[in-house]
Amino acid sequence: LLYNGLDALYEYRLLVQQLKELRSKWLQDPPILDIVMDGLEGLVEAEVNGIHIDLPYYTSAENKLTLQVDTLTSELVNSPEARLFEQQVGRELKLGSSKDLIILLYEILGLRSVKTTVSGRPSVDEDALRQINNPFVDKLLRLRKFLKLRDTYLAQFTREQFSGKIHPSFDLHTAETGRGSSSNPNFQNIPNRDVDAREVTRRGIVAPPGFFFSEVDYSSIEVRIMACYSKDPALIRYIEDPTTDMHRDQAMDIFILSRDEVIKPIRHIGKNGFVFPQFYGDWYKACAKNCWEMAEACSLADGTLLRRHLSKKGIGRLSQFEEHMKGVEKRFWERLHYTHEWRQKVVQDYLKTGYVENFFGFRRHGYLSRNQVMNSPIQGTAFQCLLWAYPKVMWTFRRCKMHSRLIGQIHDSICSYCHRNEKAQFKDIARTIMCDKLRAAFDWIIVPLEVEFSFSPDGGSWADCKGESDE
Repeated sequence: LLYNGLDALYEYRLLVQQLKELRSKWLQDPPILDIVMDGLEGLVEAEVNGIHIDLPYYTSAENKLTLQVDTLTSELVNSPEARLFEQQVGRELKLGSSKDLIILLYEILGLRSVKTTVSGRPSVDEDALRQINNPFVDKLLRLRKFLKLRDTYLAQFTREQFSGKIHPSFDLHTAETGRGSSSNPNFQNIPNRDVDAREVTRRGIVAPPGFFFSEVDYSSIEVRIMACYSKDPALIRYIEDPTTDMHRDQAMDIFILSRDEVIKPIRHIGKNGFVFPQFYGDWYKACAKNCWEMAEACSLADGTLLRRHLSKKGIGRLSQFEEHMKGVEKRFWERLHYTHEWRQKVVQDYLKTGYVENFFGFRRHGYLSRNQVMNSPIQGTAFQCLLWAYPKVMWTFRRCKMHSRLIGQIHDSICSYCHRNEKAQFKDIARTIMCDKLRAAFDWIIVPLEVEFSFSPDGGSWADCKGESDE
């Protein structure tokens, strides 16, 4: 496409139309086939449009990361720990060798292993190392972070750029759940939770002058899709009633708090440490461990540490918290028992048929774990809602002769360049198609859909995007 330009795009559209005409003569197709074919047209155009990058910024950022990597590497290989390793083993420590790190950390330094590999050996992965309070380990984690930022994230942009743009491939045939993926470079594999990594990677993805970089993100789409499948009255009430808040309620139960005591960081723990993990198939012990760790640095509004508050309630150790969370989990699924029953039915249907099918007719076959069976209909349907809307937004921009254009998608969001004179029209079109028209097209969507908008300044970067109301 880079070489043939729009000629290739027009040929592709002609081929798509011919395939649709042939298919309509011989087959009665489920909606997924038309959704995929139309979605492909929209994503191909996004690939042609491309995404502007600030190449000098990425070059400078790589140089700074290289300096940090070299400094940390020198400090680690010349540290007392590394010299101790050399004395006892008889050779230099290799920082990239898991075997060497296991010997150093767990045998020579005598640190306690908090995690083991499948083979039963002590683990030195990021999760295991983060739970070890040791200066050498902290420095090693920083080194790994900088290496990943430089060699995995930034390098793919400079390697794949062409005349100041990247043209990621947006694929619909690789993810077994029916979700989309991206490659060359992987536009969907960009850090979000780590603040430093998010800043470094997104700062170099920019809008051209006269445009805003924009994301239109479905709000809690997977929870809403789950409600459509389970028809759970309690879940539907949480979605439709703005005075209710599932994450707040769970935080209240987890930490034994009143409604007014649940501030934003504590609600965040309820959401990401319990509610979403439970929906994705986790169990109370894993949730207890996550919430316990997240609560360590969290305080109430009056400054009381959350763990100290729990201790006053008779929960001073992780083992006690685990037992408490067992009851929290039981009450959670008693409240959402229709959702729980639907999840069990999906598993039973899969055991009978050997596949999982979603509302759009997409089927996932093969050997699947229990969690994969329960999650596949949700994740696939959520993405395919966006795939249905994506080309329709694109066609509407074209029909209205707008300058705004779509440049890709990341899971539940559409990425675009919004022209500075078209923001109101842009938001109206996106919300109408992604929420109202989608719901009108499929009667199984029994809850309202919502989108959230974020925009960069004129000609700004993705890192500068700020959320805006769709009203």
